[in-house]
Formats: sequence, C-alpha cells, structure tokens
Amino acid sequence: MIVDTIQKVLPAVAQMTYENWVSILLAALAVLLAVVTLIVAIAGILIALVGIWGFKGLRKLAEQRVSEAADKTIAEYPDAADFIAVHKEMQELYRLMQQRMSELKREFEVLHERSEDASTILDRLKTQGNIGASNGAEAVDETADIGIEPMSAIYPGEEAVSDDSDTGKSIKVEGPTSTDPR
Repeated sequence: MIVDTIQKVLPAVAQMTYENWVSILLAALAVLLAVVTLIVAIAGILIALVGIWGFKGLRKLAEQRVSEAADKTIAEYPDAADFIAVHKEMQELYRLMQQRMSELKREFEVLHERSEDASTILDRLKTQGNIGASNGAEAVDETADIGIEPMSAIYPGEEAVSDDSDTGKSIKVEGPTSTDPR
C-alpha cells in the first residue's frame, strides 16, 4: 500500500513546477510558524501562571516574616501600666528637681547677700584705715595669717649686671638699677 502511494505521488511530483514547490514550502512554513507561535503563547501563559503562583507564595512568605518581626518588636515595648508608672516616676523626679532648684536659688540669694555685706564691710574697714591704709597707719599684712612670704623685688638670677667692654667680663652692680632711658 505504501509502495502504491509512492508510485502515484512520484509521477505527480515530477510534473510539479517551480511555483508549485514554492507555494507548498510557504504553506508548510506558515503552518510551522503557527505551531511555534502557539507553543510560545502556551509557554508565556504557563510562565505567567508560575509568576502569579510565585508572587502569591512570596507575598505569603513576606506577610509571615513581617508579622513575626512586628510581634517580636511589639513584645519589646512596655505595657500601658508600665507607661503610667514611668510617667509617675518622671513627675516625681521633676518635682524633686524643681524643689532642689528652688533651694539652690535661695542659697545663691543668701550667698549674694552675704557677699554684698562682706564688700560693704571691706569698704568700711578701708575708710577707717585698717586695710591698705595710706594715711600713715600701719597696713594689715594679709599674707602673714596664712604663712606666705612676700616676694622680693628682684628674682634670683635677675640681678643687675653691667658689661665691662674693655675686659669682656660682667660686673655685678649693687643696688637697684633702671633700664628706663629717661
């Protein structure tokens, strides 16, 4: 049977012209392209379905992770009762700080008044001639009470020295000297 079909087709193929061959090839190519287009369309639909399925799974996974993280973070926050206790404690600390500030302010005012009293007493003593007197009365040495020795006018090593130009030797000058050219 196959042999009979081939024998019938072969004389027909031998009688075909070039235009017939081209039209048959173009028709076969169109069918082939239609099949490939159909396969690509089906593959696109399958990829879209897999993408939607994956997005739903990814979304579900993300919701689960976010829910776990939110629950963990919320668990770290104190309860409302703790907020009330902290608020009361802060109010008590604020009251204590205000009380201490008012005490410090009163202490400062008292010290300020005392310093004014001390300055008026010092002025009165100066006018009476007991401190820093320049009217011939003996001045009070304020350093004598605490054991501080008064400094000398000339520090050691700063004695007046003159240069003898002829010999090139330094000569120590006795007594105070002045470098002022006047």
